[in-house]
Amino acid sequence: MQTLKAAGAASLATLGILAALLLLLRFRTEGALRLARCCLRPVPIRWSSRLVEMLDHFARGLSVLSDLRCLLWALFWSLVIWVEIGVSHYMMIMAFDVHVPFIAVFLLLALMVIGVSVPTPGGMGGLQFTCALGLTLTSVPLAPKPVIDAASMAAWGNAFVPVTVVGLAYLWKEGLSLGKVAALPSQQDEVSNEGE
Repeated sequence: MQTLKAAGAASLATLGILAALLLLLRFRTEGALRLARCCLRPVPIRWSSRLVEMLDHFARGLSVLSDLRCLLWALFWSLVIWVEIGVSHYMMIMAFDVHVPFIAVFLLLALMVIGVSVPTPGGMGGLQFTCALGLTLTSVPLAPKPVIDAASMAAWGNAFVPVTVVGLAYLWKEGLSLGKVAALPSQQDEVSNEGE
């Protein structure tokens, strides 16, 4: 529990810093970009300029922070989506007879987001590892390792299979195939080359 409390405090501090940086980026964009350029001096110019350009685009996208109504709607729907994801994973975990407090599912989701950011095909590996870690930390009583491993595999399926099926259905509805989608970047390159 001490480890979980320390991790929660560290996460809260990190989120506070990130929120402050987002506000700085939105309302003091030029100053934030100057700070970013300063911090990125040791980085090669081709990468640092690209990163600063990405930050600039991101800052423009933060204009929703100026519109309270849009911001509240975005927060509301974000909350709805994450609660739905949490309930879905909670029910799946309970189906394996792994008992975790409902609130712990959101710690589990945070770990899974970190795991899925590891560049592997379909998020395989990283998501299972972080899910198993989260279940080991939060299940009371501690579930057997084979059950945790099975639940972690099911969590991957719960996260990826429905999205993949719906995505393939929309591809089919639009008359696209995976081959056509794979060819799109090369077609765009050809169009831009013809424009030059």
